[in-house]
Amino acid sequence: MNGRAFTVPGQPFPAERPRAMARNGKGGKSFVVFLTPDKTLAAEARVHDAYRATHPTAPVLAGEVGLGVVFHRHTRVWADVDNLLKTVMDGLNGVAWKDDRQVSELVVRRVMGVPTDDARTEVTVYPLDPGEWATLEVHEPNELEVSP
Repeated sequence: MNGRAFTVPGQPFPAERPRAMARNGKGGKSFVVFLTPDKTLAAEARVHDAYRATHPTAPVLAGEVGLGVVFHRHTRVWADVDNLLKTVMDGLNGVAWKDDRQVSELVVRRVMGVPTDDARTEVTVYPLDPGEWATLEVHEPNELEVSP
């Protein structure tokens, strides 16, 4: 598959649910704020940093986008694919695409029980808009092959 491929080393981390915190505002009115847990923010930052390290000058894609992901987890403890995927998609907001609502095509695979040293997330981002193909670099195919 042609696209912007990169690897995030280490155990794939599923996004945790935001935490609600009650706050007191002006005039004694209370409100609730939702905070993303620090572990989730750190995992999203790892995705962001891995993408930028591999594609430092790649422009943000503006049109519809496809995403291929293979999660290689060293543990056999179950993690929902949608939560693993959320970490990747949120980590790519503003760097691979403007917003993850642009993702119109997904191919996802979870591989469990790999050796600890082999735990990783392999990601390929590709535009579905033919006009954006000129922004891509050619790369070697990875384990996940998808034709846009």
